[in-house]
Amino acid sequence: MTQEEFRQWRSPMGVTQLQAASMPGLSKSTIELYESGKRRDNDQQVETPRIVALACAALRREVGDDPSLESRVQQWHDAAAAKYKSLLEPLEDGPFITLNHFHFSYGIAHSEGQEVDPSKLIDALCGINDQVHDRIRTGWSMFHVFNRYAIRPRTAVDPASGKGDDDVIECSLLDASDTEATDFWRVSRDGFATVLRGYLDDRPDYVRHFGTERARIFSPNRVARDLGELVRHAQAFSEQFSDATSVSFRCVFHGLSKRR
Repeated sequence: MTQEEFRQWRSPMGVTQLQAASMPGLSKSTIELYESGKRRDNDQQVETPRIVALACAALRREVGDDPSLESRVQQWHDAAAAKYKSLLEPLEDGPFITLNHFHFSYGIAHSEGQEVDPSKLIDALCGINDQVHDRIRTGWSMFHVFNRYAIRPRTAVDPASGKGDDDVIECSLLDASDTEATDFWRVSRDGFATVLRGYLDDRPDYVRHFGTERARIFSPNRVARDLGELVRHAQAFSEQFSDATSVSFRCVFHGLSKRR
């Protein structure tokens, strides 16, 4: 059992290293050792003992840790929604955006263990965005990689996302941009992505132009464009994996009841 196989035993269950350690009766430091594949003091290679590998396999069967792609995307989606809500809470316009935004997520199915090198994920996203622009141009893309310090993507760990201790890349424009943007996005190294954004129709300049109030306009043309961009992004991201087989999408629109 290689270190990558050992790490992938834990990741699909969405548990932390400490939680994983308690299952077969190991210490957290032992879990870290098996996942890294080498000792910290001398870089000596370490293999997971066969007895531990067998215990991990038995635990996988016992807890039924092979959820469908759809359920994994749902978990990923829900965790991002909770994070977005927490970011909105201290903002003056937070209650309105909480009720009026869209939320798109997807996950790519591929063989277990494949992922983008974390050190190259930002570069991969930049390349994916360039590919998206061959069909959709919307100023900055849904998963645009900003360079400005206050809004550039950062790593984060969110066990609720189903990724355990693995870090993800996320970016928020909510309180650090002078563009009135409400974007928050998150991408994982194993092919999951999610984006939340308030409706452009609710921006003050749009409201003034149409002579109406916020939460009254909804553009189907813009929705079609946004969905097209999401699908193109998933297509380009799937090319990062050698045997991607399918993509599961979840798209939710909040606050449509009084719009026209």
